Amino acid sequence: MPTTTMKAIRQKVAKKIYAARFPIVSVTTSDSDSLTLVVDAVLAPAAQIEDFIEAWIFVAEQATAVDSETNISEGGEFSATDTTLTVGDSSKFQVGDGIQFSATATPSGEICRITAISSPDLTIVRGIQSTTAATHADGDNVFIIGPAVGEIQRVVDVSFSGTNSKLTVAPGFSASLVSGTDYEVHYKFYPNHVRDKANEILENVRRPILLPLTIVTDGDMEAAGTGDWTAAGTGGITTLAKDTSTVLHGRKTLSLTNDGSTTRGFAKSASMYLSPSTLVLVAADVYITPGDKAKLTLYDNTNSADIETAASVTSGWVHLEFVAEIPSDCEDVQVWLESVAVLDVTYWGSVQVLPVARVLYDYPSTLEWAEDFDKVFYFGRGVGLAATGEDNSFKVFEGPKKLWSPSSIVRDETAVTPFRLQLKKGNVSQALYVGGFVDYDTLTDDTDTTNAPEDIVVNLTYADLMDAWAQEDIAADKFEAAQVKSQKADSIRRLLGPRMMHFWRAKGRVSGTRR
Repeated sequence: MPTTTMKAIRQKVAKKIYAARFPIVSVTTSDSDSLTLVVDAVLAPAAQIEDFIEAWIFVAEQATAVDSETNISEGGEFSATDTTLTVGDSSKFQVGDGIQFSATATPSGEICRITAISSPDLTIVRGIQSTTAATHADGDNVFIIGPAVGEIQRVVDVSFSGTNSKLTVAPGFSASLVSGTDYEVHYKFYPNHVRDKANEILENVRRPILLPLTIVTDGDMEAAGTGDWTAAGTGGITTLAKDTSTVLHGRKTLSLTNDGSTTRGFAKSASMYLSPSTLVLVAADVYITPGDKAKLTLYDNTNSADIETAASVTSGWVHLEFVAEIPSDCEDVQVWLESVAVLDVTYWGSVQVLPVARVLYDYPSTLEWAEDFDKVFYFGRGVGLAATGEDNSFKVFEGPKKLWSPSSIVRDETAVTPFRLQLKKGNVSQALYVGGFVDYDTLTDDTDTTNAPEDIVVNLTYADLMDAWAQEDIAADKFEAAQVKSQKADSIRRLLGPRMMHFWRAKGRVSGTRR
């Protein structure tokens, strides 16, 4: 699916709001000699001085660090606490420059700011831009670097002179701007206000999701990290990780990677406590790396014994499934996922344990509201695999998605578990999935991505901001201007109406004391 970034969303919203202004997105054309200057040839004669006063400057991209062509010259290590740096040639720098270090051509790690120069020494502030002060080797290259992405300053003065005009900002960037820095001019709204509005839209635009119905903790693999699974093995311990690229259903899988000494690698689920003699359906989807093997086990912790297993040696996605009875003396069971041999790698999607006769299940934690629920589905099992090494294994995607039965939500919103899912049809004989709707994840950093429809996010963000501007106009008795902005916002929403039918669902309701 196509994706977009917070940076792209913010810039497109800004270009709609400030369509009559110039520039909106630009690049500095010269180094600054101050923490409070933006130098750019395109500014003159871009507009009247008053157009820029009180506008916000947002650093959209940190320019590539430039080698100063001089080095640390301390005669020994430059410690993490020293604030006086001796260099080979201090004339390469100006007060306000950001500097970074490396023994190679690519700097990384700590960034500092120069506050005074007394040849050959630089007085510096250590660890700016959320970096940590560190020890640097004598002879390391010193690079000049500008402010970080996301720094915001406000214009307080403008100077149009010659080809490089200057905006004076306050209170000042973390380091002087360098040539080639991408920046944005926001003439009305604080830039992070645009981000916050876009995130409000993302939290209210809905998308469908398919979640496995299961009593296994993190059986849907939606949890962050692998904390709900215990790594174990023979000869070593398999490495567990969540993966977002090799996925059949949902958004993540659990990968099991054996090293050269791990002959059997396991991911063990949390314990499940089921009544003796309970019939359970156990199922999982697994991607098997070519040449490798996978095994699924329902394990009796009470008696330290396998109850039932499924296995496959087929490359690609395979569905493993069986029905088993909990032994009469068993009190505690687990599901064990297994990469079977040295260097084997497997990816596990939905892992399901479903008591056959049960009709009430805890509501999937990924769904926020009862109204997020849609239906319960299943995928018909494919043809059984019969080669040597196959056991209770089936092909995937050989049956269409089908409705299992009508289902409903049992509400008790004063309880610890406010919602439960009730199946109208028991006698579970298939791996079941809950269809529902979730909002899109919010974005924090400029490089964060979303596959939310960009046109909807950009236009609804624009409409919300126009409404906010209209309210400000009303407060200032500018009623005609407010009406124009409100009409623009309403027009945008009307035009988006047909598209929004696919992405908008109520997240809750208010009726007496019920949501």
